Amino acid sequence: MVDYVYTGEDTNYGVYDASVKKLVRKAAEGYNSTVFAYGQTSSGKTHTMRGHTDEAGIIPLAVADLFEEISSQRERKFTLKATYLEIYNEKIRDLLLDPNIPQPAEIRLQMEKNVHLYSLPD
Repeated sequence: MVDYVYTGEDTNYGVYDASVKKLVRKAAEGYNSTVFAYGQTSSGKTHTMRGHTDEAGIIPLAVADLFEEISSQRERKFTLKATYLEIYNEKIRDLLLDPNIPQPAEIRLQMEKNVHLYSLPD
């Protein structure tokens, strides 16, 4: 199932407002949220997620909004966990670590419908 399809004419801000902003709000309410960008090589996924000097990407926009939500709710305590993964040629890279070093791993769906990333031995 696909929630949204974008073209090269769509801006990162437009993509964020239409499909991610509500997930950030849900995350601040305690729900797990995932943004999954899928598409052909060189179709703009990395540009949209990371952004560039002229236009912020989905990740910086989401982080800014999430911390704004947290700072507005002083009566609550928050614990944040985030992953930033790339799957390319069936290899998973954790982009919060050194993105040039592939980390052998696989993704599995648990019985409770939770998704887990497992590190595999080299």
